[in-house]
Amino acid sequence: MRTIFPSVSLLALTLLLAACSHPASPPPSGGGTDSPPVVALPTGRILTVGPGKAYLTVRAAVAAARDGDTVRVDPGTYTNDFFEVNTRITIESASGLARLVATVAPPNGKAIITTNTDVTLRGLELTGAKVADRNGAGVRYQGATS
Repeated sequence: MRTIFPSVSLLALTLLLAACSHPASPPPSGGGTDSPPVVALPTGRILTVGPGKAYLTVRAAVAAARDGDTVRVDPGTYTNDFFEVNTRITIESASGLARLVATVAPPNGKAIITTNTDVTLRGLELTGAKVADRNGAGVRYQGATS
């Protein structure tokens, strides 16, 4: 039997809000309808996570990330890999599903991922976040840091 935690709804809402908070790209300048589409290319680095990769934990890659970087996580289970995001990055599964599983309470008493800025998440499953006040979350958005 699989247990669904209330934080799943918060996670879905957080991901939806993150997706909606980025303004659409401006239309391409210049000519009429024959203009080719404008494609935004990634500007940051790709930091890889997994066995035999540059980083063994998501936490280590996120700590090394700068604005615009992508943390690409190999499929698998990452147990008690808690971290805080302070840069505008993307964290995504390389292929398949990357699971971040909490078997103990997050050390900050909040969430598996705590973010202070915009973050894009793709292909991740977050489970098991439980804290004493019963308000644990997969993702907790705290707002911008000063």
